Amino acid sequence: MEFNPVLKPYQLVGVNFLLLLHQKGIGGAILADEMGLGKTVQAVTYLNLLQHLYDDPGPHLIVCPASVLENWERELKKWCPSFSIIMFHGAGRTAFSKELSSLGKAGCPAPFNVLLVGYSLFERRSAQQKDDRKALKRWKWSCVLMDEAHVLKDKGSFRWKNLMAVAQHAHQRLMLTGTPLQNDLHELWSLLELMMPDIFATGEVDLKKLLNSEDHELISRIKSILGPFILRRLKSDVMQQLVPKTQHVNFVSMGSEQLKAYNGAANEYRAICEARTAKSSGQYPQNVVGLIPKRQISNYFMQLRKIANHPLLIRRIYSDKDVDRIARLTYPKGAFGFECSFDRAIQALKNYNDFAIHQLLITHGDAGTKGALKDEHVFASAKCQALAELLPSLTNNGHRVLIFSQWTTMLDILEWALEVIGITYRRLDGAPQ
Repeated sequence: MEFNPVLKPYQLVGVNFLLLLHQKGIGGAILADEMGLGKTVQAVTYLNLLQHLYDDPGPHLIVCPASVLENWERELKKWCPSFSIIMFHGAGRTAFSKELSSLGKAGCPAPFNVLLVGYSLFERRSAQQKDDRKALKRWKWSCVLMDEAHVLKDKGSFRWKNLMAVAQHAHQRLMLTGTPLQNDLHELWSLLELMMPDIFATGEVDLKKLLNSEDHELISRIKSILGPFILRRLKSDVMQQLVPKTQHVNFVSMGSEQLKAYNGAANEYRAICEARTAKSSGQYPQNVVGLIPKRQISNYFMQLRKIANHPLLIRRIYSDKDVDRIARLTYPKGAFGFECSFDRAIQALKNYNDFAIHQLLITHGDAGTKGALKDEHVFASAKCQALAELLPSLTNNGHRVLIFSQWTTMLDILEWALEVIGITYRRLDGAPQ
């Protein structure tokens, strides 16, 4: 899709707010818009306008969590195409470290407009990190921009002190945070000092001893001092300027096999409930909730939810006879650990769902292992069939699709489906890489 560099009206207000503070020679600002309102876009537009309106090409230092470094680089390239950008992180930091240090020592102009670094550079105590921080101190920064600035709320932290040593001599310090200011005196003062060190520097004074954290009047006064230098808008404030949210619920009908699995499970649970009710004299069927433990009822509904998502989330295809055969195939290969007995391996395998058994065969079986599922099994779910119809057209039209699931096993199945469809993807589930 073609990029259209147009700001929303409220974003123009944010950029003008930053430009006004720059014109007045104010050395610090906090852009605290609620998450999702485009603080990054406002900030990079501001940096671009510094060059075009004030002939200020930088250098600018952007400090942010490692997880958003690539996003900053991407937005800078879109909104500031003329900028020279260096990613000073990971392999990029290793490649540029000696060169930048040498240029800084020689007093040469910065060979970039923007240097992107992660907060980790200011947190660690290794010799290499110290050398890199020394190199950063040698440059005269125009703007030091700190994203997710709420992580700088403790002025006693190693991170805060090291970043202050670099940022205090910059022409301007700009902090971005989507978190509202808290009624914590020490956090407020830490941000205030980092934003305007020339006015509010306290050196090594222990504020926790000097100030009463419960002094609500002082907290109010500090907030009033910060007020003119903070811009915060909520989504509710600018709702009329946002693209309207379109919500479409697409109901899909289960195929014959999925419906058979669902009805079979429902009938089984219904029979259990009826049998339990019949044994209880004087009780009526409508009181079944009182006769069956809530945990058991919850388990019934959980199984039905699994089948509705994908029938492979239960064991239905593989019979007990198949389980015995697969256990004999995979047990000698250590699939269940070498301390597990064969009988326990069979019992464990009986609790596996069809997809887990399939994965076991793929991992510990031989090529073309008998019993492994075919690609068509992944589309036994009506939801996967719907995705197979929707995703190609969405991706061809430039859309980026985000799919959520409560179960990591369902994500495993979706990965299989996407591979069959031919859609590239990235997975985020909290597991380490």
